[in-house]
Amino acid sequence: MSEKRKDNKGRVLKDGESQRKDGRYMFRYSDLRGRRRCVYAKTLAELRDAESNIQNDLANGIDTAAGSMTVEELVDSYIGSKRNIRVSTESMYKSVASAIKNSAGCKKQIKNFTVSDARRMMCDLYDSGKSYSYIELMKKVLVSAFKQSVDDGYVRTNPFSFKLSDVLLDDSVQRKALTDVEKETFLCAAKEGLFGRRYYDEVFLLLHTGLRVSELYGLTVCDIDFDERCISVNKQLLYNGKLYIAKPKTKSGDRVIPIVDNDVLRVLQRIVMERRHTDVEWIIDGYTGFLFLNKSGVPKNASVLQHAMSEMIRRYNSSHTQKLPKVTPHILRHTYCTNMIANGVDPKTVQYLMGHGDISVTMNVYSHMDYERAKKALKRAISE
Repeated sequence: MSEKRKDNKGRVLKDGESQRKDGRYMFRYSDLRGRRRCVYAKTLAELRDAESNIQNDLANGIDTAAGSMTVEELVDSYIGSKRNIRVSTESMYKSVASAIKNSAGCKKQIKNFTVSDARRMMCDLYDSGKSYSYIELMKKVLVSAFKQSVDDGYVRTNPFSFKLSDVLLDDSVQRKALTDVEKETFLCAAKEGLFGRRYYDEVFLLLHTGLRVSELYGLTVCDIDFDERCISVNKQLLYNGKLYIAKPKTKSGDRVIPIVDNDVLRVLQRIVMERRHTDVEWIIDGYTGFLFLNKSGVPKNASVLQHAMSEMIRRYNSSHTQKLPKVTPHILRHTYCTNMIANGVDPKTVQYLMGHGDISVTMNVYSHMDYERAKKALKRAISE
C-alpha cells in the first residue's frame, strides 16, 4: 500500500489535496463540464471549507467554476441547455454562436467581463460588417446567457443590459408597405416575360391573404375547403438542407382564413385544377398533396420565390422608367396587413388573420402607414 501524502505538519492529505513549496494548499477537482480546476488556500482548514462548498455545489448541479468560464463558453453552455427548439431556431443559435466566437472579447472570463467590454464587442461586430439587426439578435442571446449567470449567482450584473441604440446607430431599413400603384405595378411585372404565371399566383395570394411564404408553400389540397370557402393554416414548409414541416411560427399562427375575395377563390381553384400530377407524390413528414411544385414535381420553398421576385424586379426595372422598389415575400405580407388596417379592419381581427402572437406586432403597422393611406383613413373616419 502506498504511503499517504502529508503536509509539512504531518497531517494526512485527502485525495486531490496537496501542499505547494510556498506552503499554500491546493485542491484539484473536475467541474461539471469535466474540466480540471484548482482552488488554493493559506491553511488546510480554509482549503477544506472551500472543498466542502465545492462538493455541495457539485452535488446540487452548480458549476463552481462558472465565473471563470469565458463568454464563448457561456454562450455554448446557454445554447446547449435549450431543448425542443425549432430547426430554424437551432440554425440561428449556431450562426450567432459562430459569430460570437470570432468576436473581440469572447475569450475573456465572464467574472471579469464589463459593460465597456460588451459595448466594445458590439462596435467591433459592426465594424466587421455585421448589420445592426444581426447584432441586435446576437445581443439578445448574450443578454439571456448572462441573465442566467446572474440568476445563478456566477456574476453580479448583466453587462449587456444597455440599449444597443445607445451604442450603434440603427441603420437598418424600415420595412415599408407597397403603395397601391406599386402593388399593381408589381403584379403586372410578375406577369411579364419568362416567369408569367409560374410565380404570379404565389405573389397574388401573398398580397391578398397575408400568409407567410412558408405557410403558403406548406398548403396542401386538403387545406383548401371550397365549400366553406376557407384556408386552413396549420404548418410551414421550411428548408434547411432538406425540406421539412414545422408548426406555425406562433401558437396564433394555427388559424383558418375565410375566402371572401372571389379573385382569391378563382386563383385557388385554378391552382388545384392545374396542379402538376407526378408519378411519385412527395411526402414530407407525413404530409402530401402540396399545392406548389416546381418543374420536377418537388414542393417549392421560400428561397425559390425570393430569388424569382428579385429577378422579376430586375427585369422590370431594366426596361421601365418607373422603377419598382425592392420587394420580398414579407413585404407582400406587410402590405396586406397595412391595407387591412387602413381599410378600417379592427386590429384584433387583423392580428388573427396575420397569425401574430402579440397584438403589439399588429399595432406597429400603424407607424408604417404612408401619408396617402393616413389621409384616406382620416376622411373615412370623419364621413362616418
